[in-house]
Amino acid sequence: MRRNDVRDYLLEFMENDLPDVPVQREMEVRPKKSLINTITGPRRAGKTFYFYQKMREVGKEKALYLNFEDIRLMNVDFRDIREILRIYSELSNSPPVYIFMDEIQNIEGWEHAVRNLYERQEYSIFLTGSSSKLLSREIATELRGRSISHLLLPFSFSEFLRAQGLEINTPVSGDKEAKIRNQLLNYLKYGGFPQIVFEEKMKDRLLSEFAETMLYRDIVERHGIRSINLAKILLGHMMAGYGREFSINSTYNFLKSQSVRVSKDTVYTYASYFLDSLSLFFLNRYSEKVRYRESWPKKIYLSDTGFARTTGKNTETGRLMENAVFLHLKRLQNMYNIRIFYYKNGGEVDFLILKDGRVETLIQVTYSMQDADVRRREIRPLLAASKRFGTKSLLIVTWDEEATERIGEKEIRMIPLWKFLLESGSWPSEQRKN
Repeated sequence: MRRNDVRDYLLEFMENDLPDVPVQREMEVRPKKSLINTITGPRRAGKTFYFYQKMREVGKEKALYLNFEDIRLMNVDFRDIREILRIYSELSNSPPVYIFMDEIQNIEGWEHAVRNLYERQEYSIFLTGSSSKLLSREIATELRGRSISHLLLPFSFSEFLRAQGLEINTPVSGDKEAKIRNQLLNYLKYGGFPQIVFEEKMKDRLLSEFAETMLYRDIVERHGIRSINLAKILLGHMMAGYGREFSINSTYNFLKSQSVRVSKDTVYTYASYFLDSLSLFFLNRYSEKVRYRESWPKKIYLSDTGFARTTGKNTETGRLMENAVFLHLKRLQNMYNIRIFYYKNGGEVDFLILKDGRVETLIQVTYSMQDADVRRREIRPLLAASKRFGTKSLLIVTWDEEATERIGEKEIRMIPLWKFLLESGSWPSEQRKN
């Protein structure tokens, strides 16, 4: 550790005001000395600005912020972190109450230092990282039972609307609903990365650069990948297949048909790297038998709908809608103890929500229910699954249709996508996380 560099970094932080936070994020993270708050999300999703938001809430003068992507902290070893706290206390004349560590995965062995700080029970500790393994391998070994995890994705639709200066108050007039739908089209098309949302002219170029940066920094460099071209082909193939089932075998056969020499083990390994980068997610198929839930195939979803544009394929509204619903459900997992699956038994149910060991809600997503064949395709699997699991909460998310349809003893609610995405505070209505 270069002590002068660390002093310079800390003095700069103490002397300067925090940057303005243009949109307050909705995710609730409560400071606790009894639990370490870990926050992951894709690169550029806004994790650093979320830290600024939290530091404003608790008081910057009580906070120590360490950005491990700052060049002055790049030579820091995990053993140096206690010494950095001593330097901070010397400069500020008091120790911090809150410690914020940004991109903590850049410090090898970070979990040992964080556990040591935690055991002192003197600080509320916040961590961020762009690696899903921040929440699994290291925490499972060193921080088990001491950490609570949160996923910060790009802007939700309500955050996106506030970024556009559009406040939503109920009831919503017809004119305002039209504006909301127009904004929803833009949201699905370009996604919710904060920098993209505020950019007016170069959205496509920035999205491509985001995808390239994620590929090279969070996948190739982090994991020491040698075959960059293979990683690029495979990631593009998986991203283009969002909302569809993915299996190692089918992907191996696809690459083989393209004369790409690769083993099944390499496909599996690279897919795990893509998940680690949080560029995409896998959704497991539901089964009462736990071992089947972890088996293949799985469905792929993007961490932001804007990434669909970088593939040049499959940007139809219906598929983007389904991806947006998935991301909305992922955000709800920060608030509620729910698990998300899809379900197939003849037909397919897009999303099955499991809570406390029971199937609480079944959700289909389709652009329109006007076509008779579409109605049968969406309703039959929903009713069959509802009968099997005894589920009463049945939803069909559409573009603009809203109704409640009763079929026998079952009641199906049809809800426009914009309304579904803005109802996060009221659904599901039961037990919140924490």
